Amino acid sequence: MPKKPLISGMDIWKELGTATEEVEVQPLKGARLIAIERIRPNPHQPRKSLDPEALGELADSIRAYGLLQPLVVCPVEEDFLIIAGHRRYEACKLVGMRHLPCLVREAKDQEILEQSLIENVQREDIKPVEEATCYQVLMEDRHLSIRDMAARVHKSVGYIHGRLELLKYPDVAQGVRAGQIGVFEARELAKVADYAQRQELAQRVISGELDREGLQHARPQPVQLRLFDPDSFSRHWQKMRQELETFDAGALNAAEQARARQLLEEMKGTIERALARLGEGKAFNS
Repeated sequence: MPKKPLISGMDIWKELGTATEEVEVQPLKGARLIAIERIRPNPHQPRKSLDPEALGELADSIRAYGLLQPLVVCPVEEDFLIIAGHRRYEACKLVGMRHLPCLVREAKDQEILEQSLIENVQREDIKPVEEATCYQVLMEDRHLSIRDMAARVHKSVGYIHGRLELLKYPDVAQGVRAGQIGVFEARELAKVADYAQRQELAQRVISGELDREGLQHARPQPVQLRLFDPDSFSRHWQKMRQELETFDAGALNAAEQARARQLLEEMKGTIERALARLGEGKAFNS
């Protein structure tokens, strides 16, 4: 049975280049047609690589049924920057489309970054390391805590923390990116600070020698403090407060400021966890 065109008698769409001889593109409510050469990928796009096979399948779908969902862009000088729809844009280039239907939004640079990153992490096909990179970039750029980030993307604090753990060590992140190490295993490996030990365990995971449970038992276990010394804790805290009072953030460069914020967030989390465990009458990790 021949395919019924989505639009019949719409020669203007072909003239504008929104379709090839094989493709009909449905006019989309609220969208405007923009020449593809005026559409620019977002430089903050967290998807550093696209699966060629999946991209080809999307292009085939567009050839068969047309582009059913417009891109979301914002004007930047004489062009338009993609906020959402990077994969659709790349697939349309493969098809040979010359004009694309787009929803145009006015947005500031900060809003563009946030909208683009949040749109990406809400997609089901995003890879774990790319998702973690989205969170990290947005948190650093907007000075968000893990709790703030969780609220923005409707995830739990534990989920966000777990994803960020994937970026703790480049070797672990690369293993996940290459599909050699699973997310659970990566989180366990991120608890191993020693590089040689971490590599040895990673190789055992990749070879199949260690499963999830085996990795938990094989990795070095943190020392448990059985007793809590309030006086020692107070001394350390007083020293920390004195150092913070003399701390001059303005004297740091941008990279140092970002690192200082990260350290302070980690310090805050450590103190909160310690206080929570003390409230439960439990020991806590050193």
